[in-house]
Amino acid sequence: MKDIVTFNELMIYYLQTLLDTEMKWSAAIEQVYDKISSHELKELFFRSDELSRNHLRIISEILEELKASQSFAKENLARGIIDEMFDIIQTAVDPEVRDSALLVFHQCMNHYKIARYGTVSSYATLLGEEKVAGSIHHLLVEEKGADEALTKLAESKINPQAQSPSLM
Repeated sequence: MKDIVTFNELMIYYLQTLLDTEMKWSAAIEQVYDKISSHELKELFFRSDELSRNHLRIISEILEELKASQSFAKENLARGIIDEMFDIIQTAVDPEVRDSALLVFHQCMNHYKIARYGTVSSYATLLGEEKVAGSIHHLLVEEKGADEALTKLAESKINPQAQSPSLM
């Protein structure tokens, strides 16, 4: 990784890490999709995959407009969330308990992305990049909406069902 000297370079670095995050998250969703037993949770994961693919496109366009490299900056925190999610899939025997765990990992990823998108939006505003700030703010709002849907599903269905596991 090259040295980050300016505030603008820091914002670009965060955009590049978001490219890595969205790419890795989309790939992870595809790998765990068949392990989800709840139809509603599958739908939220499917929508998240669509969001990630759209976010990848938008971030790439922003980097192009900023004349910045579209190479991925390796994002270790997001990768750690994904790695732990794969670990729990292997050990969660009951489908309802596994769904609850997958939902938690989905929310962990959303919270991370909410923090990162919020940061980039704020940086862009400070740098006078209003178009970038607006685009990233839109992605932030989408992530917050996804998080709210996950919370609602967790509280109304997934977690209560996991509380009384069926143990196949």
